[in-house]
Amino acid sequence: MLELHLEFETANGESETLVVYQPNPDLTPKKIIERMREICDWHGFQKNCQPLFTGIIGAKYVERKEEPIFRLLGKDLDL
Repeated sequence: MLELHLEFETANGESETLVVYQPNPDLTPKKIIERMREICDWHGFQKNCQPLFTGIIGAKYVERKEEPIFRLLGKDLDL
């Protein structure tokens, strides 16, 4: 599964990552920066009454591979 990790600076100088699952893999750096600026300007995410995302640090695609082995649905596993 492809993920887009957007790393932001917070109001207290720390970093916070926003993960977008199954993003468009053809986004350009320019387009990603534009969207990250919109997120910072929106102030929709807050923590302790302060905007959570105040600056842009970076972005990266992360590819995750899952290989299910088994899934129990409320049953005991006898080994």
